[in-house]
Amino acid sequence: MSNNSKTIQIFLPDGDPKGIKIATIRTRNIEVISFSRNNLETLYKVMEDKSKVGVYFLIGFNENKGQNEVYVGEAEDIIVRLKQHNSNEDKDFWQKGYFVITNDGFFTKSHIKYLENFLYNKIKEADKILLHNGNEPTKSHIDTATEADLNGDIYECIEVLVSLLIGDNIFEKIDKKSNKKTGDVFICKDTKGNYAEGKYLEDGFLEFKGAKASLSECASFKKASGYSERRELIENKILRKENDYYILEKDYLFNSPSAAAGMILGFRPNGWLCWKNKEGKTLDEIYRDNPSKK
Repeated sequence: MSNNSKTIQIFLPDGDPKGIKIATIRTRNIEVISFSRNNLETLYKVMEDKSKVGVYFLIGFNENKGQNEVYVGEAEDIIVRLKQHNSNEDKDFWQKGYFVITNDGFFTKSHIKYLENFLYNKIKEADKILLHNGNEPTKSHIDTATEADLNGDIYECIEVLVSLLIGDNIFEKIDKKSNKKTGDVFICKDTKGNYAEGKYLEDGFLEFKGAKASLSECASFKKASGYSERRELIENKILRKENDYYILEKDYLFNSPSAAAGMILGFRPNGWLCWKNKEGKTLDEIYRDNPSKK
């Protein structure tokens, strides 16, 4: 068994698996509470007997940019701050929230100010989700021992619990070298010069910056799941027109190999067959035909 093994307890205070969740690691004092904007009244009751000092994340979809975004904050009374955000038009984007508190009253103002800055920068560096914050939060000054605790065990606990509840690790930068399989860089190209490289990761298919994509699109592609994502990339200038092709402005994670290939080719492909490594083996051959060799 891995030394990183953990036992995580998730409590449903109202018994609804789609409702409020309180996640803890048995041996730690950190609690993360997830909730939706439509169940705030229940949340307020749940929080009555809990510490309200902590950091929090508000997540929602930015319709103008076509991407999810997150606001990172801290408060000595998170419920008071949440009520302010709920009535503030500037924070109207969010639909899901996550509180990080302690079950023993450990957090002080200095702790949470430090964590707010630290977690903000982790998310910024990872670049997997937009940040709603206008400016970088102010970092508090703490002693070396406390900083080591916050950067170490406490951050590790926050990362695990928040990632579990969100369903994605928004603090972790995608590492192109993280996949150790031989020949794990795959290429997708056509006869017109459209070309991309990428990797198949646990979270999806990562297409590398600099990919060249077709300007044209087949009529049938409009019915494919990847069509709307391609249109959003173009509208947000992540896929930018240059001469007779589009160019991908940054590494981009697609939820499937087919969506990644469709963005390049402009039609509805089978990504498992389109992506090939330098030996000419398809993604299907490497990852699905020979599971024992993974």
